[in-house]
Amino acid sequence: MPPSTSSLFSGAVTISWVPRSGAWAVMTLDPLDSLVRAHLDDSLARELARALRPQKYVVYVANEVRRVYDPDPQVPHWSEHTVELLMQGLPWTDPAACIDSAMSMPVFPATSHPEGRDALLTSTPFPWENCYLAPFTSLVVRSIATQTSEPIVHELPLSQQERHERYAAEDARRREEWRRRNAAHALLGCHSAPGARSDWEAESVAEITPAPTPSSAVFGFASSTAPQWGSVAGDGDSTGSPPYLLSAPFADDDSDEGVGPGQYEITPMVSFSHDLSTVKTLLPPEDFFVELRKLRSIAGGAHYRQMLIATRRREEDENYDGRSDVFIYAVSTTTRKPFSRAISEFGRRVKDVLRPKN
Repeated sequence: MPPSTSSLFSGAVTISWVPRSGAWAVMTLDPLDSLVRAHLDDSLARELARALRPQKYVVYVANEVRRVYDPDPQVPHWSEHTVELLMQGLPWTDPAACIDSAMSMPVFPATSHPEGRDALLTSTPFPWENCYLAPFTSLVVRSIATQTSEPIVHELPLSQQERHERYAAEDARRREEWRRRNAAHALLGCHSAPGARSDWEAESVAEITPAPTPSSAVFGFASSTAPQWGSVAGDGDSTGSPPYLLSAPFADDDSDEGVGPGQYEITPMVSFSHDLSTVKTLLPPEDFFVELRKLRSIAGGAHYRQMLIATRRREEDENYDGRSDVFIYAVSTTTRKPFSRAISEFGRRVKDVLRPKN
């Protein structure tokens, strides 16, 4: 949404939505709000979420996906944006993930690129050197829509946004062609390297594999053996150095440990600021995805506990109808938002309607 201008005394103040598409921003994960909005914030999940220590990451806000308004005007609306995490140094060529170092864009003053791409020029001098954007570090996040009168200093002018989109489209086509070649080779018996994925961000998401019996994994993270590298939330510094082997943090794990809830895919809630001066050291993108993986493990545990309770109720109540109970439990055990009361009342009515009549 474009900025608006309102009169204030004798001057004019530009009011901008945060985040603004086409601008650079500082992004911080909000674990608790992410769980609350997914109705997965039971007491244990809240405790685990509070133990996380999210860090600040610099991102490019590529575009707004959608904006959602609550029926209650007192409730702030939220928006979804596609963001790309900034990295220092070129990525490694990684055939397993169908990625090469040329699938990146230098941000001036960085100018080096394997194929000689022109650097993206920011509206004001960029505060870091040797920086690159890569579309495979992108993901969709949610945030509370806010407004600011503070100037947004670092943006990409329209011509540079168009250049970014052109490069991103070229890289997407190249990755798709690479995946098709790998698929063709696999059919001929020439399998690609293990761990190949369709999308880098999706590598931090695993399908939930329900365990036949409860295990200790229900009450913690899905697996203690999940490969992690670089700095993790709370470490304060990064042991990784560019270029990065992007598929390494989310390589396949064939161990039997941690069988249980797995991860649950939720769209993360984050907070944004356009003041890049608050970031003293750039953290690599994989650090954020480690944070996200931990959050989704917590969500997976909460979802799994909901399933266990629903199963227990089904076994104890012969008149139990599972089509509505999980939804009702999720609403009744999580933090009440202003609109949750109406949802909960609706859920009770649904249960009455669906209950078998004698």
